[in-house]
Amino acid sequence: DLNCWAEGADDSGWNLVSSTGNSDLDPWLEAPLNNIGPDLALENVELTGEFEAGENIRLSFFVVNGGDQLPTPFNATIELVQGDERTMVGRSVFYSMDANTAKSVKRSFTAPEGDWTLEITVDKEGLVWEIDETNNVWSTNVTGSAGGFGAVAMTLGIFVFFIYCLNNNFALTFKH
Repeated sequence: DLNCWAEGADDSGWNLVSSTGNSDLDPWLEAPLNNIGPDLALENVELTGEFEAGENIRLSFFVVNGGDQLPTPFNATIELVQGDERTMVGRSVFYSMDANTAKSVKRSFTAPEGDWTLEITVDKEGLVWEIDETNNVWSTNVTGSAGGFGAVAMTLGIFVFFIYCLNNNFALTFKH
């Protein structure tokens, strides 16, 4: 239910009060909510590529309207989040959307260094009044990798170990 409380007077000067007062338990106006209207959601989010700094990541997903026809423009916003910093890496603008339809979105971005979160939000600005506002955000956390640094460190470690063995007269035997 939608409950509204009001104070003051209407245009003719009559006080706005309910018949039993105007308490928290007795709103001035009560109206039932319904399931009629648009309902935007994100579905089938897919990421492909290497999750290493500097690598190209491809993203695809569907923006779905599981409700009535929507004449109001809205966006699907794609952001990388690192700590308190948000960087928009993509945006799709939808000028309208028919009832019970889905539209495909495909974008790519460069993976940043360190740990990050990819967040996709449909109607981030909150311009569309929907049946369910809780299904408008999708996110995933990505743990950054060292990229090529791990291979360099491993190679350097093996080299140092090999020199240590030679200097200390250790015999190395390699078997396949």
